[in-house]
Amino acid sequence: MGKTLPQIKKPDDLQLIANHPVFLHAGRSPSMMETTKNSLAANLSEGLAR
Repeated sequence: MGKTLPQIKKPDDLQLIANHPVFLHAGRSPSMMETTKNSLAANLSEGLAR
């Protein structure tokens, strides 16, 4: 499991992230959704910086 860290390399990965339980769960709570969007933005920025 140590080698399965999420790495965004192709559009399919974005779909997998969008379907992640955390995102589906966050859809029910606006405040949680904001937190999730901010977290995703940070993760995408880190991924693109590499």
